[in-house]
Amino acid sequence: MSTLDITTAYKYINLQMAAEVLYDFNAVENGLTLVPGAVRAYPTIREEPLKLGNLHASKFTATQAAEFSAHWKVVEHKSNTTTGFSGTLLQCYKDDPATGAKAGELVLSMGMVRGALPTANAIKLAVRAERKEQSD
Repeated sequence: MSTLDITTAYKYINLQMAAEVLYDFNAVENGLTLVPGAVRAYPTIREEPLKLGNLHASKFTATQAAEFSAHWKVVEHKSNTTTGFSGTLLQCYKDDPATGAKAGELVLSMGMVRGALPTANAIKLAVRAERKEQSD
């Protein structure tokens, strides 16, 4: 059984925080019309959205944002769907000796609106709903 070292934990914490970033999906901005489940890619991650984070606790410092954006890109980000599911596929495009991430490494982060349902049941419902949306 392998153990999780601090460097690996730091890498995944940053990836999760990056997945929670609102990017261009900030629903509280006036005049912004969002489509639940919209998909976008960010081949270059700007530092400003990382510093704003999710407008709650998940925010990068300026130094963290610069370091993260120098090594990672968002291959695809799916905003919250009508069921509350969101997903972000990130890819390391340049080796990061500080975290051990290697160019080409892919990490998928999935999220749910907090407190809606226990996670396992929420994921099952979200997957069913996504399949239904695709088949309609």
